[in-house]
Amino acid sequence: MKIAILTSARSGSTSLYHLIEESLSGNGYLCISEPFNAYWRKPAGLKLYDVDFFKDKENVFIKTFVSELQRPAEYFDNETAYWEWFFNYFDKVVILDRKNKHLQSESLTYHMKKKDLFSWQKKQYYDLSNITEEEIEKSRLILNADSEKMINFSKSGYPVFYFEDLFIDKNKETALALFRYIQLDLNDELYQKYINSDLFKIRLNEGDQRFTSLI
Repeated sequence: MKIAILTSARSGSTSLYHLIEESLSGNGYLCISEPFNAYWRKPAGLKLYDVDFFKDKENVFIKTFVSELQRPAEYFDNETAYWEWFFNYFDKVVILDRKNKHLQSESLTYHMKKKDLFSWQKKQYYDLSNITEEEIEKSRLILNADSEKMINFSKSGYPVFYFEDLFIDKNKETALALFRYIQLDLNDELYQKYINSDLFKIRLNEGDQRFTSLI
């Protein structure tokens, strides 16, 4: 089976990716996070994938962003063709979004302005003193457009899950529904690790402990 997380930035997708990745361990799955993301793969010295790479693969799991900047190079100027390939190729598409656009926009603006590719998944206090409301609003417009696109995709039957339900309210029924959709059992130990604890929470209050994280 071919599974994809389709998401917007700062929605908890990295933690969800690792939860599913570990749940698939031993099942012969090829798992790749953000295979088409040139923004960090090239600077990090990682392989940048194209669509042809996936052509003959049977069991695949990826996470990728809905943003137009995250399309593979061969489809960069042809959005319609890309999404036709995407939804024909993947058997299960998990749409992951975030309801609180203000906090999401603050987080995206903070990291984009910091320009540190390797800080996105580290626990830290967000010092917003040098960020303007105009910059946050610009991010909000981008994220609202991403959400609108994903909602439109969901009208074809793809389920939408939200950061707040999974990681803030820690609603286990939501996690169980997600795993039923991708036809996997939810491992309780992995659920505790990646969702039910705050181990991988990124944004800290001032003075809180800082260490490397995933979300």
